[in-house]
Amino acid sequence: MLELVVVVLGVAAGFGGARLLRRPSSAASAASIGRSVGAAVGQRRRLDLARLQRSTFSEMMRHVTSRGGRPVVPDAFRVRLHPDDHDTVAQAPGFFTQGIEEAVRHAGRDHGWTVPARIRIEVAVDPTRRPGVPGVDASSPATPEPRRYAQPVEGPAPAPAPRPARLEPKDETRGAYELVDAAATLGRGTDRTIRIDDKRASRRHASVRRRGDSWVVVDERSSNGTRLNGRELPAEQETLLADGDEIGIGPVTLVFRAGDPAPPVPPPVPPTTKLRPVEPVLDDQQRHEISQEYLPDAGSDGTRRR
Repeated sequence: MLELVVVVLGVAAGFGGARLLRRPSSAASAASIGRSVGAAVGQRRRLDLARLQRSTFSEMMRHVTSRGGRPVVPDAFRVRLHPDDHDTVAQAPGFFTQGIEEAVRHAGRDHGWTVPARIRIEVAVDPTRRPGVPGVDASSPATPEPRRYAQPVEGPAPAPAPRPARLEPKDETRGAYELVDAAATLGRGTDRTIRIDDKRASRRHASVRRRGDSWVVVDERSSNGTRLNGRELPAEQETLLADGDEIGIGPVTLVFRAGDPAPPVPPPVPPTTKLRPVEPVLDDQQRHEISQEYLPDAGSDGTRRR
C-alpha cells in the first residue's frame, strides 16, 4: 500500500513540474510574437512615410522645366496631402522635407540640373486629395545661369553704377567713407560709423544724415564743436551740405562729395509677344526611375535601400 501511495505522488509531482516548465516557454513565445507584431507595425508606419516621400518627390519632378537649354528646379514647393497623410508626415516633418530636398540636390547634381541654393517645401492639408496621392504646386522658378556668348554682344556698353555720396579725408591719409545708409555717425566712440581717434573729438561728436535727395550735418553737443567750412555749427541743428563742403572735427577735416545723381527710371516697355508655358523635361517613366533611385522604399530593418 505504501508503495502505491509513493507511485501516485511521484506521477502527480512529475505532471505538475512539466506544466511549470512549459509556462516560461509559452511566455517567451508570446513576448516574441508581440515584439514581432510591434516591429511590423512600426515598419509599416515607416514604409508609409517613405512611400509618401517618394510619391511627393515624383510629383515635384513634374515641375522641372527647361530654361536657357538647361533643366531648372523651382525654389518653392507646396505639398497638398490628405488629412491622414498629413498626420503621418506630422510625426517626422523634418525627416520628410529634408529627405526630399536632399534627394532633389543629389538628382540635380547627377543629371546636370540647375538647383537653387535653398528649396522651400511647405506641407498643407487638402481634404480633396486621395490618401497616398499628394498634389504639388511650384512657384518662383530658379534663375538660370547667365548665358555665355562666344562672340561679344553688339551694342552700347552698360553705364557704370553711380557713385554714392561720400566723405573724403582732406589729408588723403585714408580712403573715402561712402554714405550708403540713411546716416553716418562720427566721433571717438567705438560704436561710431567713422571713428576719429583723437581726444579733441567727443565720443558722440556729429552725424551726417540723409534728407530726401540731400544730406545734412548735425553737431551732437560735442565738447569742441563741429566746423563747416571753418564756421562752428550750432548744436543739434541740421545744416544742408553741398558738394565740396568741409566738415571739421578736431584735427580731422572731411570733404563732402554729393556723388552721382541717380539715373532716370525708364518707362516700362509693353510686351510684344506672349510667353508660352514651358513644358516639363521629364516624362512619367523618367520620373518613376529617378524617384526609385533617390527615394526608394524602406527596407525590412527600417533603413533606406540605395
